[in-house]
Amino acid sequence: MAELITIWQNPDAPTSKFFASVCMYRLSKVLDRKHFEPVMDGHLDLNDPASQQADLVVYDKHKLYRCVMLIHFTGEMITKTLIQGVVSQLQKYKIEEAFLYDLSNGDWLKVKADGSIIQNNYSESILTSLQDVLTVGLDSYRA
Repeated sequence: MAELITIWQNPDAPTSKFFASVCMYRLSKVLDRKHFEPVMDGHLDLNDPASQQADLVVYDKHKLYRCVMLIHFTGEMITKTLIQGVVSQLQKYKIEEAFLYDLSNGDWLKVKADGSIIQNNYSESILTSLQDVLTVGLDSYRA
């Protein structure tokens, strides 16, 4: 219930959930589903139901469903504190990479466990351009 209250109080939640669903659907079409599983609001550790969640995660089925990539869609300003939180998630759960998508300006930031940040949308974990995935997905809603 506390999670629902947090979602309801966040004015960007509907938009971030929409973007996550568009990306998840498109990823499910372009990824090798025998190898990867994209999941909305997925736990960062499937063996720990109390683990943190991200808007979108990709599990590697060949690595016992370990999370290899996550995406946070955010409408808030991307701050050093937000990035430090993502780096902490990457290190704690041994995730290869994370992406932050800024809903207000459409920018992607790639965050690595070593704390490095670059403006990039290409996932080395799944060998896919996330901007291409999002663009094709959003195009299906345009007239």
